Amino acid sequence: MVVMIAIILTSIGAVGVKHTEKFHQMYTVKPGTKIEVYNINGKIEINKWDKNEVEVNAMMSTRVGKDELKKVKIEVTMNGDMEIRTKYLDYNEMLFKPLFAIVGVFGYLGILALRRIRVDIPEMVKDAKSHPVISPIITTIYEFRNNKPFLWYEIGFMIYGFGYMMVLPILPQFLVNKLGMTYTQISIGKVMIAYSGVALFSPLAGFIHKKLNPIIFSGLSFIVLGFYPLLINLSIFQNILDPILFVYIGFGVFSIGMAGVFINF
Repeated sequence: MVVMIAIILTSIGAVGVKHTEKFHQMYTVKPGTKIEVYNINGKIEINKWDKNEVEVNAMMSTRVGKDELKKVKIEVTMNGDMEIRTKYLDYNEMLFKPLFAIVGVFGYLGILALRRIRVDIPEMVKDAKSHPVISPIITTIYEFRNNKPFLWYEIGFMIYGFGYMMVLPILPQFLVNKLGMTYTQISIGKVMIAYSGVALFSPLAGFIHKKLNPIIFSGLSFIVLGFYPLLINLSIFQNILDPILFVYIGFGVFSIGMAGVFINF
């Protein structure tokens, strides 16, 4: 949940922001939209403007005319016509700091909500209830001793978790620095494709979960999820599809594997 909130927060559009960056891009603009392109010196610099396409190149900021919406609004052709607005991290990637602070607050509130759940505590651990450190350790040991299948499940889950968490910090650097993706494009993959896919495939994953041994089901989920970083990595080497489209396929595979992982939770 905390990860989903973080991704959603980074996908929110920035209102009334002047976007400055160095780029070379061909944009397909919405007919009738007034586009003004400025470089650092305030001079308009447009390389080509043929029909509805405008090519810009240099250190520039983009903004629409005063009679248009206050949001930066550019139509980009990418896997069909898709409207993309300037996002917080595209404007300034260092804004991840306040976003993490906001996510941390949500995570803390989530823990407080979970703390209100009433549970039956075994007799042998009631004496340790008052200690914030010892109590969870004793409760965990008690559960592992009396539930061996759960112990093996947790061992597998921790191995998967270590691998998955090690991949997470590398992915944004790879997508931004190697593939040249914007945080807007990344958020489309993570929100619109990945987590929408999780919601779509979760009922099917739940049905399959009823038919299989939980450990086998977990293993299959982790194997499918393992193709996610593999496909992301192969996107820069293959010549069949556009690398960004190949990345989106990777996010689609992620949604299938993560649907099984969520059912495991």
